[in-house]
Amino acid sequence: MKKLYLHIGTPKTGTSTLQHFFSNNREVLENKGIYYPLWPEYDSLLDGGKESTFGNFGWIERVAMDDEHKKEIIEDIFEKYDNVLLSTECIWIETKDKSAFLRWLKDICDIDIRVIVYLRRQDDYLEAQYREYVRVLQFTDSIHEVFDCNSASLGEVKETLNYLSILNDMADVIGKNNIIIRPYEKGQFRNNSIIDDFLYLLGLTPDKAYKMPEKNYNPSMSNDALELKRRMNKSGIATIKELNDCFYETLMIDGIESAISNSPVHFKSMLSAEERSDFMKQFEKSNEQIAREYLGREDGKLFYQNYNACDNAANDVFVEHILDETIKIFTSTFLKMNNRIIQLEDKINELQISRDVEDG
Repeated sequence: MKKLYLHIGTPKTGTSTLQHFFSNNREVLENKGIYYPLWPEYDSLLDGGKESTFGNFGWIERVAMDDEHKKEIIEDIFEKYDNVLLSTECIWIETKDKSAFLRWLKDICDIDIRVIVYLRRQDDYLEAQYREYVRVLQFTDSIHEVFDCNSASLGEVKETLNYLSILNDMADVIGKNNIIIRPYEKGQFRNNSIIDDFLYLLGLTPDKAYKMPEKNYNPSMSNDALELKRRMNKSGIATIKELNDCFYETLMIDGIESAISNSPVHFKSMLSAEERSDFMKQFEKSNEQIAREYLGREDGKLFYQNYNACDNAANDVFVEHILDETIKIFTSTFLKMNNRIIQLEDKINELQISRDVEDG
């Protein structure tokens, strides 16, 4: 039977790295029996660009087309290929009725569907999403507002934190054996590599034929820069695009440098170990059930990483740190503007000289 490997994230679990790996190694994967299709005609219709995690299947949710057209596209793939890999985070966040979506896929073709999903500790996942909303969008709530269980802040993300419920809905359609769960912890990856880990799920092994990623496709913003960006978001003067066009690159300097050196020491959690522990209590039973029913772990442990108060005190942001970031932003922006003015003045002088020569 033909097989579909459907990778649906979750968000903030190395999806960018994996999708770039898939795209950069399409020929190698196809030679090994796994086809990763691309639809460049839809890329321009997906708001997010190449660094987004829409992958090769984001169009299923983000591009306006009728179901019949979608059906024709999928049928065409499976007429030509036996093992297909599709990847997008859109399904996890935006496809509200995942069981209905999987039934629709099964009705199109007689295929064996394997859903692959990486799960991150709920506190890590929610904080990572919070950072993304502040960094990229114009989100203004504080981290403590988001982690208040009585608050509706980031409610669309909180709706996806009950992993067990979502997994069971999908399992009702394709069976638990076809839901492949991988905890998002480096220590649980095969060879401590998420790429090696994913290749194993496809029945493949690492070798020199693959082109490996050369950079971190989604570096973090330092806590100080993140807090400054959150306060900038409150201004209401600029649009998201204006803020990001003007300041994003400078705000990301620390994060990019840290990613290059592989030492994100100052990007610790903005929450204390006690706050994280209290938040995770609501998911203890459901996570244990996932570990037992989907991973066959009798000890009921889904995540192995140990957080303790000594290593995970809240990384507070202080006014003087925000001031340092502000000065850095001001200086960088001023120098860029000054450099641009010099370039324009040089261009004006060149045009004036050219005109004077023409006038004789």
